[in-house]
Amino acid sequence: MYSIKISEEAELDLEETFSWYESQVKKLGSEFIRVIDQSLTTIQKNPLACPLIYRNVHRKLLPRFPYMLLYFIDDNIILFLPVSMLSVTQHSGNVGFNLKAIALPLLIKIYNRDRPS
Repeated sequence: MYSIKISEEAELDLEETFSWYESQVKKLGSEFIRVIDQSLTTIQKNPLACPLIYRNVHRKLLPRFPYMLLYFIDDNIILFLPVSMLSVTQHSGNVGFNLKAIALPLLIKIYNRDRPS
Protein backbone atom coordinates (compact mmCIF):
# COMPACT_ATOMS: atom_id res chain seq x y z
CA MET A 1 0.00 0.00 0.00
CA TYR A 2 1.08 3.55 -0.64
CA SER A 3 2.11 5.91 2.16
CA ILE A 4 0.77 9.46 2.16
CA LYS A 5 2.90 12.52 2.78
CA ILE A 6 1.49 16.04 2.69
CA SER A 7 4.00 18.80 1.97
CA GLU A 8 4.20 21.70 4.41
CA GLU A 9 2.90 23.98 1.68
CA ALA A 10 -0.10 21.74 1.03
CA GLU A 11 -0.87 21.59 4.76
CA LEU A 12 -0.88 25.38 4.86
CA ASP A 13 -3.22 25.50 1.84
CA LEU A 14 -5.60 23.06 3.56
CA GLU A 15 -5.53 25.03 6.84
CA GLU A 16 -6.27 28.29 5.05
CA THR A 17 -9.10 26.73 3.04
CA PHE A 18 -10.56 25.12 6.16
CA SER A 19 -10.51 28.49 7.96
CA TRP A 20 -12.14 30.24 5.02
CA TYR A 21 -14.99 27.68 4.82
CA GLU A 22 -15.50 27.84 8.59
CA SER A 23 -15.75 31.64 8.39
CA GLN A 24 -18.44 31.33 5.70
CA VAL A 25 -20.71 28.72 7.28
CA LYS A 26 -20.35 27.02 10.64
CA LYS A 27 -19.07 23.41 10.27
CA LEU A 28 -18.46 23.81 6.53
CA GLY A 29 -14.72 23.66 7.21
CA SER A 30 -15.23 20.37 9.05
CA GLU A 31 -17.17 19.01 6.08
CA PHE A 32 -14.32 20.13 3.81
CA ILE A 33 -11.81 18.16 5.93
CA ARG A 34 -14.12 15.10 5.89
CA VAL A 35 -14.20 15.22 2.08
CA ILE A 36 -10.40 15.66 2.01
CA ASP A 37 -9.97 12.58 4.25
CA GLN A 38 -12.24 10.50 2.01
CA SER A 39 -10.34 11.64 -1.07
CA LEU A 40 -6.98 10.79 0.51
CA THR A 41 -8.24 7.29 1.25
CA THR A 42 -9.45 6.88 -2.34
CA ILE A 43 -6.13 8.10 -3.72
CA GLN A 44 -4.15 5.87 -1.37
CA LYS A 45 -6.05 2.81 -2.63
CA ASN A 46 -5.57 3.64 -6.32
CA PRO A 47 -3.35 6.67 -6.97
CA LEU A 48 -3.05 6.00 -10.70
CA ALA A 49 -6.80 6.39 -11.20
CA CYS A 50 -6.58 10.19 -11.12
CA PRO A 51 -5.50 11.94 -14.31
CA LEU A 52 -2.07 13.38 -14.93
CA ILE A 53 -2.19 17.13 -15.42
CA TYR A 54 1.53 17.86 -15.80
CA ARG A 55 4.38 15.39 -16.08
CA ASN A 56 4.09 13.29 -12.90
CA VAL A 57 1.49 15.51 -11.19
CA HIS A 58 -1.92 13.90 -10.67
CA ARG A 59 -5.17 15.72 -9.88
CA LYS A 60 -8.16 14.63 -7.78
CA LEU A 61 -11.21 16.90 -7.98
CA LEU A 62 -13.23 17.02 -4.77
CA PRO A 63 -16.95 16.43 -4.67
CA ARG A 64 -19.02 19.35 -3.39
CA PHE A 65 -16.09 21.78 -3.12
CA PRO A 66 -14.32 23.73 -5.89
CA TYR A 67 -10.97 22.29 -4.79
CA MET A 68 -8.55 19.67 -5.97
CA LEU A 69 -5.69 17.64 -4.59
CA LEU A 70 -2.38 17.57 -6.49
CA TYR A 71 0.18 14.85 -5.94
CA PHE A 72 3.28 13.01 -7.17
CA ILE A 73 3.78 9.28 -6.82
CA ASP A 74 7.34 8.23 -5.99
CA ASP A 75 7.98 4.58 -5.19
CA ASN A 76 5.30 3.82 -2.56
CA ILE A 77 4.95 7.44 -1.39
CA ILE A 78 2.18 9.81 -2.48
CA LEU A 79 3.36 13.40 -1.94
CA PHE A 80 0.62 16.05 -1.91
CA LEU A 81 1.38 19.51 -3.27
CA PRO A 82 -0.16 22.92 -2.62
CA VAL A 83 -3.12 23.84 -4.80
CA SER A 84 -2.03 27.49 -4.81
CA MET A 85 0.36 26.52 -7.61
CA LEU A 86 -2.56 26.53 -10.03
CA SER A 87 -4.17 29.41 -11.78
CA VAL A 88 -7.79 29.26 -12.88
CA THR A 89 -8.64 30.17 -16.45
CA GLN A 90 -12.01 30.61 -18.10
CA HIS A 91 -12.67 30.45 -21.84
CA SER A 92 -16.12 30.33 -23.40
CA GLY A 93 -17.72 29.36 -20.11
CA ASN A 94 -15.26 26.49 -19.50
CA VAL A 95 -13.05 26.63 -16.44
CA GLY A 96 -9.54 25.22 -16.65
CA PHE A 97 -6.57 24.94 -14.36
CA ASN A 98 -3.00 25.62 -15.39
CA LEU A 99 0.23 25.32 -13.50
CA LYS A 100 1.54 28.82 -12.92
CA ALA A 101 4.82 29.56 -14.65
CA ILE A 102 6.45 30.11 -11.26
CA ALA A 103 5.12 26.79 -9.97
CA LEU A 104 7.50 24.44 -11.74
CA PRO A 105 10.61 25.44 -9.74
CA LEU A 106 8.58 25.12 -6.52
CA LEU A 107 7.24 21.71 -7.59
CA ILE A 108 10.79 20.54 -8.24
CA LYS A 109 11.99 21.96 -4.92
CA ILE A 110 9.19 20.25 -2.94
CA TYR A 111 9.64 17.01 -4.85
CA ASN A 112 13.40 16.90 -4.25
CA ARG A 113 13.09 17.99 -0.63
CA ASP A 114 10.30 15.59 0.39
CA ARG A 115 10.88 12.49 -1.73
CA PRO A 116 12.38 9.42 -0.10
CA SER A 117 16.15 9.05 -0.29
